[in-house]
Amino acid sequence: MTDRPDTTSKRPVRIRRVTRLVTLALGVVAIAGALLADLLLVGPAGFGSAQKLALVAGIALIACCLLPIRWNQRILTFAVSAGSCLLLVELGLRTFTDLNQSIYEADPHCIYRIRPNATKVFRRIPANGGERITNRSNRHGYRGDALRDSGGGPRIVVFGDSFIEAEFSADADTFTQRLTSELSPGLPSVEVINAGVLGYGPDQVLARMEKEIPILRPDLVIVSIFAGNDFGDLVRNRMYRLDDRGDLVPNPFEIDRSVAISFRKRHGNSILYSFLHTTVTRIRLRWTSVGAAANDYDLHTLVDYCLEKCVYEFDTAVTGEQHVIHAHELLLDQYDADIALTSDSASARYKVRLMDRLLGALGDVVRRHDVPLLLLAIPERIDLYPPEIGVNREKYPHYDPTALTDAIASAASTHGLSCIDLFEPFLADAGADLYFRGSNNHWNDRGQAFAAKLVADRIREHGWFDGAP
Repeated sequence: MTDRPDTTSKRPVRIRRVTRLVTLALGVVAIAGALLADLLLVGPAGFGSAQKLALVAGIALIACCLLPIRWNQRILTFAVSAGSCLLLVELGLRTFTDLNQSIYEADPHCIYRIRPNATKVFRRIPANGGERITNRSNRHGYRGDALRDSGGGPRIVVFGDSFIEAEFSADADTFTQRLTSELSPGLPSVEVINAGVLGYGPDQVLARMEKEIPILRPDLVIVSIFAGNDFGDLVRNRMYRLDDRGDLVPNPFEIDRSVAISFRKRHGNSILYSFLHTTVTRIRLRWTSVGAAANDYDLHTLVDYCLEKCVYEFDTAVTGEQHVIHAHELLLDQYDADIALTSDSASARYKVRLMDRLLGALGDVVRRHDVPLLLLAIPERIDLYPPEIGVNREKYPHYDPTALTDAIASAASTHGLSCIDLFEPFLADAGADLYFRGSNNHWNDRGQAFAAKLVADRIREHGWFDGAP
């Protein structure tokens, strides 16, 4: 009988080698994922908590290769089991929940827009009820249900920013749905399209109107202008400027790669991580009573900060001719304090002129397509309810709470555009009950319903749909 080679003594050696190689490979993958995550999203965008955690885990796994084999095997088994469980939970959340973190995507024409067939969730702070709001977009990238086929009845398209998109309210409570309800008794077949996008300025609305009006073929276009920060959006977005004659001309703006990265990172983030982070944050807020206090900024320095920021943006984008748009400039819009507090300043005068020319361009677009246009001037809560935040009248003796909405109404009148200035109606109605509490300076559900009623009254008064089915 011939002797067979003894492999039993080699098997433990192979197991040890495979164990250490797998542990080493997992550690390298974790470290590479942490270091290359932003690069895979087409550029650098910071080193977040999840990446730091992956980096530490990768280093720990590689260090495990130096431990005795029994400890290496136990740690490897635990790491694989825990990773598999987390992966299954993540896949389950993505498959069976609507907890996606972003519904926006970069767009070379209007900087960014809502992705088609996307979902996100907004959670109100406890001071505003604490409700969980689900936002869904249809296949055309508008919030709400699918659009009907053309020719089914009157169609109204409402462009604007977060006041119109209204991520903080259920779909039935948004301005567009409230307007539909107000008009339905006389116009049962009316369709009101929510074309609002969080953070949009009138310049982005102009870019979209030129493309979308021929496709949507509306019978009326409504454009909301938020007096609180839309003047500044025209500077931050850098899409248009004034030439030497004071005419509106396209600006050779450049969208920084951080814009695409920002939206892709938010959409690609781990839902499980975001859920746990949000939960921990919410618990911390409750324990520290920050949520109940409802204000996450220093009210005494807010106005001063906004004024400084307005001047800085003007000096950078206009005087300094900086044409690159960065991600951090898109969704963090401050109060246009320079217009309200220092109307004679260079930045205030430029922004008012730029808004005037921009509204004139909006009028030119609808006239080319023979569609009526209604502008809606939305006041900033700071100007409506000074006791809540307050402006130091001694420090700013020229402060005018109506300066922002007045500038919009005046420009509309100059260009022969119909406009509803909401300042006086909102001031006379019910105080701050029309806006959310805390740092959310948008209409609450009651404010949206009130604004929709005023717009519906103007539509009926003007007779835009007299005789419509």
